[in-house]
Amino acid sequence: MGYVGKGHKFNREEEEKVRVERMQLSKGFGYGLDDDDNEEHEEELAKMQQKRLEDQLKQEQYEMIKTLETDPAAKKVAMEAAHKASKEAIKQGLSHVETNKVAHEAIMLALQEYKPKVVGQDKALLNALKIRDQFIEKENEKSGIFTEEIEINDYPQMVRGKVQSKDFLMSVSEMTNCRIVVKGTFFEAGKKPPPGHKRLHLYMESSSKHELMSAAKEIKRNLEDLAI
Repeated sequence: MGYVGKGHKFNREEEEKVRVERMQLSKGFGYGLDDDDNEEHEEELAKMQQKRLEDQLKQEQYEMIKTLETDPAAKKVAMEAAHKASKEAIKQGLSHVETNKVAHEAIMLALQEYKPKVVGQDKALLNALKIRDQFIEKENEKSGIFTEEIEINDYPQMVRGKVQSKDFLMSVSEMTNCRIVVKGTFFEAGKKPPPGHKRLHLYMESSSKHELMSAAKEIKRNLEDLAI
């Protein structure tokens, strides 16, 4: 009695895929395939390509239906496109079936081209982050911690490099008893950072408001002197 393994068992579709791949490899390495095998090979490839296209179409239709159900703005755009297409089809004297087909195609095209407006979402996120930062600042002050940020993103590279250097930050920190760290990400001039991200800046923290102001003054003075 032969040994029966307990590994992965291929279903019919997987077996068919493996068979076609073997045929492709055989053809690629120049192993002989007779005319019947060649025809069968081409047929199998065509079937697999057709199935792949059908699966892709089903997925796209599912995504579009999901968009219609979850995005009122998308639904409005789709309905307007369908109404306009139907109206034009009726004008041209198309049948009811043909009109429905045109409307369906218009809906599909409108949803493919539809890009949801995220301006409102971005604004809401920015407001939420602002409220969060204000809350953290107040909580810090209650605990006797004062913070400030100085943006350095738009200064020339040489200036940014100087004020970000370990030696410079340590000298200001020792002079004022403030903790100073570089935060944020550098963005090219004119490029707006996405919601939740900040441009390159120095973050300062101290238990003394006076020392914090002294550190900020020293950093700003160096930025101005270096930028000249």
